[in-house]
Amino acid sequence: MPERASQHPGSPTKDPFLAALEAAEWDDEPLTDEDIAAMAGGESAVCCGDYVSLDELPRRMDREE
Repeated sequence: MPERASQHPGSPTKDPFLAALEAAEWDDEPLTDEDIAAMAGGESAVCCGDYVSLDELPRRMDREE
């Protein structure tokens, strides 16, 4: 499997999460028809305004408890 190259070679990342992301291999698995349909559905929903903003999300979550 191909290794993922860091965007900044020679400069180690101090954040352990970002370091793990930089060290991770690329996911080169092909998309399935189901994946493609889900992505198209999401894009369509965003274009139609059918989404919850990050500002609204906590308010909605509080109402569901």
